[in-house]
Amino acid sequence: MPLLWASSQMAVASSVVEGLGRFHLLVLHLPIGAYALALLLNWNHHRRASLVFTAITALLSSVLGWMLAESMDADAMARHRWWSLGFTAWSFVLLLPLKTLQRRIALMMGAVLLIIAGHEGASLTHGEGFLLFAPTKNAPPPRDDLASQAVNLLQQNCAGCHGQEKQKGDYRLDARSFALLAGESGQQAIVPGAAMESHLVRLITLERDDDEVMPPAKKEALQDVDILSIIHWIDRGALWPEPSP
Repeated sequence: MPLLWASSQMAVASSVVEGLGRFHLLVLHLPIGAYALALLLNWNHHRRASLVFTAITALLSSVLGWMLAESMDADAMARHRWWSLGFTAWSFVLLLPLKTLQRRIALMMGAVLLIIAGHEGASLTHGEGFLLFAPTKNAPPPRDDLASQAVNLLQQNCAGCHGQEKQKGDYRLDARSFALLAGESGQQAIVPGAAMESHLVRLITLERDDDEVMPPAKKEALQDVDILSIIHWIDRGALWPEPSP
């Protein structure tokens, strides 16, 4: 019993940490804006207030980002993490009493750290080379490949309960004409061009202990990269792959 209790508490703690980590995507914009303001201000007392706010929010963003890091690509996350921590540490250095020339040089160095950390963050979420308009690593595949990949994922993980022979929840995924309809929930499962409005996306992104999560908790969960593929596919129109000739 104590072991079961400890396991349940660890699961709860892990869920809480992951939930808090998602606020990183909101908080990370605060130090960027504050630092940009500090670069523009000429009045020392206003600039110092901006730098204090930058340091505090950068530290908070780093902590939240660390909580979120477990589900990310390890190499890309490591680069983003250390550049971001470098900027956070440097933002506290900027609070030290510095001469005018020293302060200007330090501000420029901080800007370089922030730009690199931001670039690594964009590469982490949008793909390598995002700023050069040539994402490679994490970017969605071409439209045809994406359709095949997404539909295959749905067939492998969902069609057993939502196919031609069985339609749980009065919903089936074995053809596009059916997949775009609403099941017994009354909510359209797939809204082409609007993944975040699609009931299917809501179900596959629920916590694993949620009663409505899909695939059900007793089955193997979709990987994060698979969920992203389905989201990209829906946002691109949820097209079905062309049948082989």
